[in-house]
Amino acid sequence: MADVFPVSWFRQEAQEMVLDFLGNMPVPVEDKKQALIEWADRAGVTLTAEMVEAVTGLPAGEV
Repeated sequence: MADVFPVSWFRQEAQEMVLDFLGNMPVPVEDKKQALIEWADRAGVTLTAEMVEAVTGLPAGEV
């Protein structure tokens, strides 16, 4: 799923763009979370509950 991002987005500075992009994607919240997990891993960013909530609109433990 991480292949939806341009290569230039796999860096910490692109975090806000990634969160906005995923939050607006018309896909199931599970897919959004999976893409976020893959992006964070490739970008070297620590995934947080707040990031999951920003993308899915649900508390991190519910997705």
